[in-house]
Amino acid sequence: MGIEFIETTKRSVKKGWDLSKRKLSEDDLFTIRPQNLRTIQFKPTEEAPQNPTGLYILREEDNKLAVYFETFQVGSCESPPKSLMREINEHHGVCIGRLRRESSISGLIELEVVVEAISDHKNENED
Repeated sequence: MGIEFIETTKRSVKKGWDLSKRKLSEDDLFTIRPQNLRTIQFKPTEEAPQNPTGLYILREEDNKLAVYFETFQVGSCESPPKSLMREINEHHGVCIGRLRRESSISGLIELEVVVEAISDHKNENED
């Protein structure tokens, strides 16, 4: 019975295994899904230090998003989307921005906004 079962299911098991292997090899397995991705652009100040890590702190100040690297304010987003501002305010007005791309022509920096990271980290520490 064991050999007969293996012979009859061999193809479907192999197809299922190959499909699962392909899903695990997707590049965006541990990244933000495109529908959840929020981005902003900002123009860095002249005296902004270089940021080798690509991580920024975004803080709500006077209906703008101030962009910080370490303790230096490196720029601000003058008109962020209201829905994004609501989300950030729900998370104590602070979130993380990750460098997505930097335009060599306009000088603008585009950041991926990661709002959930700070609150998720707090919940992990409470356990």
